[in-house]
Order: sequence, then C-alpha cells, then structure tokens
Amino acid sequence: MFFLLFFLLFLALFTVAHFSLQITGVDWRQKLDAQSGAVLANEIKNNNSKLARWTSQAILAGVDTLKLGYVSRILPRDPSKHVILGVRSYKPSEFSSQINLNIDNAWYWV
Repeated sequence: MFFLLFFLLFLALFTVAHFSLQITGVDWRQKLDAQSGAVLANEIKNNNSKLARWTSQAILAGVDTLKLGYVSRILPRDPSKHVILGVRSYKPSEFSSQINLNIDNAWYWV
C-alpha cells in the first residue's frame, strides 16, 4: 500500500527597495552577501513599521515562511527597471522576536 504525503507550505513574500546610498547609508550591492545582518539591521531601523506590519500579517495568516526580498533600481533615475539582489527566508515567529514585535499588539499593525 502506498501513501502519498502532501505538505502545504504557506509563504509570504515581501520586498524592500534600496533607495539611495546617501539616505540609507548601506550599499546593498556590496554588503548583502557578506554582511546580510548589517543590511537587515539597517532596514529594521529605517522601516520598522513596515516590517512589523508584514510580520504581523504573516503570523495572523498562519504563514510558515516569510521571505524578504532585497530589490534595487538598475539605474537610480529609472523607476521602471529593477534587479533582485537577494532573498532571505525567516520563520515569522523568530523574525518577530528579531524586530522586537510584541505579538499581543499585532492587530495594531494590520
């Protein structure tokens, strides 16, 4: 007798865009692979509300994996062409502790 196992994996995908080196202070193109923690820490500092909202939505939806994509413009003055620099995967519950999100206040962010 054969048994088929199906795993349903729910995923949430969000992207943060690299705006300008002068404003963000971190060049993703050079530091994303070697110092991904520093890039994430900078994004947590600059976009805490956005990351908290996305994490709250993922937790409330029961998502298994939260993927955070890093996107940058190919040319700084051309808003229509972008390149994906990298994608990182996180468990929503672990990521919420990383950004100091209080799950009891999650409805505020949704």
